[in-house]
Formats: sequence, structure tokens, C-alpha cells
Amino acid sequence: MVNGIDSPLKVGLLVSSLSASPENIKLARWAAAHPRLDASIILIALDPPPSDSSRSFRHRLTQRLLSLWKQDHKALAMHVAIQMKEAIYNWQVKGPDSSSKSDSESADCESSLDEILPIVHIFEPVVSPSGFVHRLTDDDLTSLIDSEYDILVRLGNGILRGGILTASKHGILSFHHGDNRVNRGGPWGFWEVLEQADSTGFVLQRLTNELDGGEVLIRRNYTTARTVLRNRANLIRRSYPLLREVLLDLAETNELPTPEPPFPYTGRLYRTPTVKESLRFAIPNLRGILKSITYRLLVRSHQEWHVGVLNHHWMITSFRNSRLVPKWHVGVLNHHWMSASFRNSRLVPTHPGTWVADPFIVSWAGQRCLFVEEFVEAEGKGHISVCSLDESGSPSLPIKIISEEFHLSFPWTFTFNGVLYMTPESANAREIRLYRCVDFPYAWEFVGPVMTEVSAVDPMIFEHEDKWYMLVNIDPLNAGDLNSELHVFIADDPVEGDWEPILGSPSVVDPRQARNGGLVRDRDRLFRIGQRQVYSQYGRACGVYEVVRIGIDGYSEKLVFPLEAEWEEGLRGMHHLSSDGGITAFDFLI
Repeated sequence: MVNGIDSPLKVGLLVSSLSASPENIKLARWAAAHPRLDASIILIALDPPPSDSSRSFRHRLTQRLLSLWKQDHKALAMHVAIQMKEAIYNWQVKGPDSSSKSDSESADCESSLDEILPIVHIFEPVVSPSGFVHRLTDDDLTSLIDSEYDILVRLGNGILRGGILTASKHGILSFHHGDNRVNRGGPWGFWEVLEQADSTGFVLQRLTNELDGGEVLIRRNYTTARTVLRNRANLIRRSYPLLREVLLDLAETNELPTPEPPFPYTGRLYRTPTVKESLRFAIPNLRGILKSITYRLLVRSHQEWHVGVLNHHWMITSFRNSRLVPKWHVGVLNHHWMSASFRNSRLVPTHPGTWVADPFIVSWAGQRCLFVEEFVEAEGKGHISVCSLDESGSPSLPIKIISEEFHLSFPWTFTFNGVLYMTPESANAREIRLYRCVDFPYAWEFVGPVMTEVSAVDPMIFEHEDKWYMLVNIDPLNAGDLNSELHVFIADDPVEGDWEPILGSPSVVDPRQARNGGLVRDRDRLFRIGQRQVYSQYGRACGVYEVVRIGIDGYSEKLVFPLEAEWEEGLRGMHHLSSDGGITAFDFLI
């Protein structure tokens, strides 16, 4: 039994053309093949579809050129600017990940929707004088209502108004590819890149008469990509799987997710950029290009010298010490973390050619130590080191304790059955790895992986109310964004047990909050440090979030206060804090 009855969920896909995007083609194929869905096409188009559904490449190319020709000068300038920006970025990166194509773009684009799903209705809408708002005639609306759809999904029409919004049992689902709290209108995925927004969002909403102001069922925010095409590809990759989940849940429970409370929108309505704005977007920062060229030349020269032509290693080292490469430092305070004055901290000393970050204070076997990531610039990777702390909290030089062929950082520890364990970040190995302490604090042995074949960073395992939890940042699509999703898992045994995701995981989806920067216990309260990323910089700041609820049925947290690196001039960020109540450690960027 599905949807409370024997019949599957009846879904109508609202389209304005039978020539759909690759992702919509994939969605149609999925819906056609799924036994819980009864999907069909509702074509709402200004022009009737051609009688011959087969379309040659010449026909599609001609239509594309005509479409570009008909665009006004603003839209054409924007299109040229987007392509120029993409070409420049591809030249700058010139790496294996330089392609902006999403997985969806490799889908078969030759198919027409009517070759996948049946067309049940073809309507010609009543169009407003502006050309944007579409309504159905009374006869068409009656015909649609009589079809008794459970849900309609908008995949490419104009702004829908009137009775069509309530013509199905559960209304119309539609994406707004933008964070509708700060961005309404369009073009989608463009303005966030132009304005260098810290994140780009999307919502899955049930449409109402308010433009981009429907009932928000799901909201997600991800790191803004450096180009529009990459930004759009990321939104597509992230959004369509959620639509599939919502449709399947609706088929199973006959209920949509609970919508967010309504909120007022005080921002502007975004529109097609002016030619001046497109030019500002297309012309890259000259200083940035010069830095890119200089760095590439120096690296190339250094590689040649390294094989024996010349050995001027000092030049590349000097270049790495410039402002182009961040330098993280760790400060230690002999104060409670809530009353600490960060400007009075003692610096962790460093070895030449290294920097330190990700501090964790650990007391074990009568000793109090500070574990850190120690990054070796010449090797281009980090290892785990430990500093001893004297009675006043002053740290010693770091001593290497765990090193692998791949990068290690974030030395989180926990105790279980009288044994001290560590789960350092080991994303380059595509594992969450577990180490056991055999002689504190210097000797550790590898136990095994907690998870394998996973793109994950900054795992934190801890016990709370007789259950074990793991907070970890995961990129399920392996798209290179490890800052946006906080996943929460639960287990009875943290070492040998099976980790299961809690309900609603990922529990935080926002690069301004999701990435872990530490966890602090204060009596019976639990505080997670969440990093805040900005458009062009990792680890700009962080916030202290109190864990309000954690359990198999969900996770929630609330912001207590932000942490900004503002106690001295020249500081560019901080992204980590640790405290045992008496000693507090944090890192910061110069």
C-alpha cells in the first residue's frame, strides 16, 4: 500500500517545452521507472509543440541562435560575461577539476520528455501584459482539477498565478535557486557570484501568489562557487536529490515536510544585470591574475630547479611566506573560555617552515597537553603534534606524534572503556581513522577506519546521555565542498559499533555555520564551535552554538555568540576553540 491507498502517487510535471534540461530528463526517467509514482507531462506553452518529436541538431542549434538573437542587450551582455569569466577561471586553475560540468550535463540530451512520459494536458496560458505571469483559462483549470493529481512539480514555466496553485491535492512544488531570505528574482546563481556572497542557497517551496515567497519546505545553503556556471551546476547537483526524497516521502506518508514560518522580505527584486554590471563581472581583478601568473611561474621554476637544473629552494619558500599563503597560529590562555581576553594569549612556538592550528586541550594520566595540527610547508601537508603545558599554561615546542603519507589535522580525542582514542581529519585517505594511545602523549597506534570511502573532515566523537554521537562534515557528492554539511551519527559503541545517521541528517547545511571548529562541555551544557566561511577565504570567523537537542530523532543548535579575530590589526580569521574550563586554546590567521 502506497500513499495510504493501493494506487501510486499521481505526479504532474509542469513544463513549458518538451526539450528539457538534462536534469529534468533524468528526473522524468526516474519518475517513469519508480513503482511508487504515476507521473505524466502537463505542457503549458505559448506555442504548440511540433508534430514531429524528433529534432535534428541543426534545428536545436538554429533555435538556440534565434533565442540569443531575440534577447535584449542586457541579457546578451550577461551571457557573454558569464562565458568570459568561465574561460578566464579555467585558464587560471588548469587542473583536473577545472571543468564546470555537473554530472547532470553528461546525461542524454537527445531525448524529448514525451518520449519518456505521456502528455496528459497541453494548455496555452493567459499571459499578463508584462509577459511573466501565466494563468489557465477556466476550462483548462477545470480539466486539470478533474485529473485529480496528488502533486504538481513546476519545471520551467513562467510565474504561475490563480487557480492552478491549488489544482492538485498538495499544490505545486517548485525550486527557487537562491536564498529567498536575501535573494528573490533572478537570474539564478548569478548575483551571488557577482556580489561574492558567502553562500548560495536554494529552497524547495510550495508555490503561493508571492513571487519566490512560497511555503518553504526545505532550505539549503552551500559555498558560492567562483563562476556562475559552477555555481549553477552545484545548485542542480544538490537540489534534485532532495526533490526525489520529498516525492517518495509524500508517496509513503501522504504528507509534505512542515513548512518554515513565514517571514517578511525587505530586499530588492533582482533582475537581469545592466551592461555595466556585466562588464564589472567579466573583467577579473588584475592583481589576482598577476598573482596567479607569478605563482605558476615560480612553482614551475621551482620544480625544474628541484630536479637539478638549479637549487634555489629559498625563492619558492620566500614566495610561500608571502601574503598569498595563510599563516595559522595557536594562542593559549589561562582562563575560562567564556571570560577569556584573547589578546592576552601565549603563542605556541613553531619550528622553521611550519605553522600550527586546530588546538585541542587534553588531560590524561595526570598530564595536561595541547594537541595541534603542525603543517610543514615544504611537504605541503600536516601531521599531529603535541605541546606540553606548564603550570601557567605556557606551551612548549610541538613534538610530532602521528604522521602519515597524507595530510592529518584536527586531533580530536575521546575516552572509551578507559582508553584514549583520537580521530584526526584524514580526508585525503577517504577515511575517518581511529588511533589508540599506548603511551600518553607520544605513542599512538592505528586501530582501523571508522568509515571508509567517504569525503569527510573534522570528526568529533563524544558521549551524551548514554549514547555516542559523531559530528562530522561530509561532502556526499565529492564535489570539493567540505564546509557546507554537518552530518550527525549515533552508535552504542564508538569503537566497534555501527554508526547510523540520525533523523534529518545533514542537520546543518550552510557554509557559514556547518564546519566543526571544536566542542566544549560546560557542566551539563554542550557547545559546538561552527566555522564561518566567506566567499574568498576559509576560516574567516566562527560562532559558538549551544546544542539544544541531539538524539536519534534530530539535532538542533542555537547561536550563543560569534567569535571574530579583531583583538589586533592584521588578523584575518579564526576557526577553532578548545577549553577544559581552566585553559583555553584557539587558532587565528595572520
